[in-house]
Amino acid sequence: MKFAKSLSLLLVAILFSSCANKVDMPKGNSKGYSSMRFVKQKPGSKPSYADQSEKVNQMIQSSIKEQFASHGLATDSPNADLTVGYMLVLQDNASTTSEDDHFGYGRDAEEIVDAAHMEGVIKSERPDYFEAGAIVIDVLDSKTNELVYRSFATRDLLTNPSTSQRKKAISGAVNEALAPFFK
Repeated sequence: MKFAKSLSLLLVAILFSSCANKVDMPKGNSKGYSSMRFVKQKPGSKPSYADQSEKVNQMIQSSIKEQFASHGLATDSPNADLTVGYMLVLQDNASTTSEDDHFGYGRDAEEIVDAAHMEGVIKSERPDYFEAGAIVIDVLDSKTNELVYRSFATRDLLTNPSTSQRKKAISGAVNEALAPFFK
């Protein structure tokens, strides 16, 4: 009986995964690269609400730079080998939104958000209200624009965190998302 139940659950999982959005998740690594920079933004392209999140973005970028520098890669090099973009995905029990100002163009941001909504909201078994967030980090080869690495980390959102709590949570999520890239 237990085997039949396990087999049924496995078949349901296979069925859902075959119907689900397929998000490209390459798992390249940092070998052979020596420098990084962030995706360039159009000057003055920030929406009016971006001022509220600028401190958070500074913390994220600082944490990403720390990870690359701690593994011997130069940061903010104008002719960098790697280009890094990131997107924040925010969810509650009914909706999913994103802030992709630092993600760049030409990749499947909407597909990522749709997949996150399917996994985090539609398939969620959490019965109560929740607020969660994820950071999706893309690393591209600057010469070929090929997506070398993509990963993410998720967390429940903190309620009114102090600056040090927020910085610690961001650092933990960035480290989790990037750790496999440096192996």
